[in-house]
Amino acid sequence: MNDVPFRERGRIEEKAIEALKAVWGPDPVEYSGRYFKIPPSMIGPKPFQKPHPPILVGAFAPRALDRAGRLADGFTGCCAPVDALISMMGSVKEAARAKGRDVDAMRFGHALPGDAHREPRRGERPAVAVGSWDQIRDDARKMAEAGVDEAFFDIAFQPGVDGLDSYLRYMERFRIILEARSRSDPPPHITGARSSTLSGNLTRIHPADLQWQDDVDLLTLRNGVQVKVLNRDPANHQTDMLVKFPPGYVEPEHTHDSTHAIIVVEGVQVAEGEAMRPGDYVFGPANVPHGPFEYPEGCVVFASFHGHSSRHQYEGSPAGPPAEA
Repeated sequence: MNDVPFRERGRIEEKAIEALKAVWGPDPVEYSGRYFKIPPSMIGPKPFQKPHPPILVGAFAPRALDRAGRLADGFTGCCAPVDALISMMGSVKEAARAKGRDVDAMRFGHALPGDAHREPRRGERPAVAVGSWDQIRDDARKMAEAGVDEAFFDIAFQPGVDGLDSYLRYMERFRIILEARSRSDPPPHITGARSSTLSGNLTRIHPADLQWQDDVDLLTLRNGVQVKVLNRDPANHQTDMLVKFPPGYVEPEHTHDSTHAIIVVEGVQVAEGEAMRPGDYVFGPANVPHGPFEYPEGCVVFASFHGHSSRHQYEGSPAGPPAEA
């Protein structure tokens, strides 16, 4: 559409959406319009998503925002301050309601430049997610409160991203931000198994604000074991967590593909026959059988795993301890 006048582009986009919906609909497909004509045709394969894949429209101008509300399944914005993006979302919702559409069924996502700096940006910032980590966190919280469903951080031009490891480190910090919940005012649309405050190069976690989660895949322990994941570092293959064992739980002898360092936080852990109490430390090597571990009165431990997998493997079954454990 590079050679098409701007005044024509909006009308072409509307008809393109209509033509796409016809193509994705039942055969025979037929469409006739000013810009697109499809003679009766059999067109396949059809999309798996019904009635069609969701169509998200990007827009800035009032007419384009109105078009997104009337025709699209959602709106995606970028490259503007967070308050401006939220205002644009409001215009899209207003247009959708005017057409009698279900606003709650629409999706809203924003592409964020993710331009992080050590010091806060002063004055009006040029775009959302440009500034210090605290400012980016505040932008994410605002978007969550406004009902944004997805945020895409584009760090292709971020200084310091010069390889896979640095890319993963940045993405991990952004993931923490999106999952973060303020201790005093948790946003309703961002949920996750982590609560954190970011400042400079530090990640500060408040475990008391986190919900215990049933262990399904991280450790492959069963029968009431729960976890709070505090930190994941994919680049360095590290996972830190709190693990809560119910009274009477027994871990049989096992191995896993990572080392682990354990500090007892509450209760008593009996490690290979020796009672370990709050503050005591246990180290387990990778790929070497160790255990059993017993928790006669229940126990909470801090565990840091370093390696490709924290999943426990038991003789005869890698899926978890025997049912009687």
